Amino acid sequence: MEVEALQAIYGQDFTLLESGPYVFTIQIVCPPAKHFAEEAQFVLQVSFTPFYPNELPLLVLRDPKNVSAEEMLQMDQVMQVEAQRNAGSAMIYCVAQRAKEWLEERRAQYEPPKLVEKEPEVRHGTIVTPQSFTKWWSRFLKDHPEKMPQLPIAATTSSGKVPLTGRQMFERDTTMVASDAQFTESTNAPAVDWSLFSAEEEEAEEEEDTGITFDDPPKD
Repeated sequence: MEVEALQAIYGQDFTLLESGPYVFTIQIVCPPAKHFAEEAQFVLQVSFTPFYPNELPLLVLRDPKNVSAEEMLQMDQVMQVEAQRNAGSAMIYCVAQRAKEWLEERRAQYEPPKLVEKEPEVRHGTIVTPQSFTKWWSRFLKDHPEKMPQLPIAATTSSGKVPLTGRQMFERDTTMVASDAQFTESTNAPAVDWSLFSAEEEEAEEEEDTGITFDDPPKD
């Protein structure tokens, strides 16, 4: 009688596989839920034992669709507990309904994990000290020798040597000093009228005292 009742309740979702003892399947469908756009399905396969219902039937869940392996395992445990509670009486409808209700409740209570905005990472640079900068600069120049600062190059002669300054020339060649002395002592040297320099000095002093320059035109 129980098998006939199950056939009437589930209609096309009920499939009889064997009849002595009975083996059959029930297709169980859960409708879409708040966060689930598609329905969930699974198959309950029941195998009666020779002493059913005083002896529990063999219950197997298979062919899940939109049902996780964890949910299948938990539903199996729920069904076993329900079967134990109904031992000694017709129990398959209660077992099947209990599994379906459990899955519907789980889907209805499901809340997707909230996305937590990750705070932007603040990068803290290394404090620069004279010692750390010196080490960094040494490594940088070692890796990039072309970046080595170029010191100013002194002027050189055509032979590649740096010319001597005037002072260095006099210090190294004493004959230059003697030649200058000979030039000043030479009778052929042009005579210098030192009185011109004295007159200029006197004019400058007079201009400073009177405020009149000798180049100014006469005033009426």
